[in-house]
Amino acid sequence: MGTVPSKIEKLFNRLHEEAMWLQANWAIYDQLFNRSELRYKMVYECSALAAYCVQNALETEIVMSLSRLTDEPGSGDEERLSFQQFHAFLEKSTEKKLAEKLRSKIKTIRKECELIRKHRNTRLAHLNKKIAIKEDPGPDPLPIEHMEKAIKAFQEYFSAFQHHYQPDTEFTYDIPVTYAGDALISVLKHGLRLRELIDEKKLAPVERRGGKWKDVLTEKPKVSPAQ
Repeated sequence: MGTVPSKIEKLFNRLHEEAMWLQANWAIYDQLFNRSELRYKMVYECSALAAYCVQNALETEIVMSLSRLTDEPGSGDEERLSFQQFHAFLEKSTEKKLAEKLRSKIKTIRKECELIRKHRNTRLAHLNKKIAIKEDPGPDPLPIEHMEKAIKAFQEYFSAFQHHYQPDTEFTYDIPVTYAGDALISVLKHGLRLRELIDEKKLAPVERRGGKWKDVLTEKPKVSPAQ
């Protein structure tokens, strides 16, 4: 990464890995459940319970990732790697100009993640008793748009950091569709169409039973050595 000091580069690269996994989870969530009403209905048409579990798991992972990345630095053995910690490190380093450039962006990240962290603390990391038994309404439901804004704030922070050292380089955070939710959407669409053809008796029984994955529903589960 050009002239990035080695200690800063090491911290940045580790944060970048975490942020890219966050971006991957967001891309899958967005393409499956947030892109359009038709997609949302189609995924739930396949299996409502499985779709709900996947949606809930992705939402939880996104919220937890955003919260971890904005943790307070901590101290001693409890020091946490986060944007807060990284920015504090920048301000104490020789990269004063970079820290100044990023100051407004770290403030935006804190602002956008405030509600997200509150949601994490009362509903995910801990189960607030009063909220759980409805003695207290707790925080408002977490809007999807709020998570999207927080992720955008992270992207802008990363881009500003990278442009500081590589001003002529364009950076993208898009996940290739072949690795994200669009790939699954395509398969589900064809599967539902196949179901329609079966219901309409337009597909011969022999065609239904063939193919590479013909035994996927009848194959016996693996038994671990311990069993």
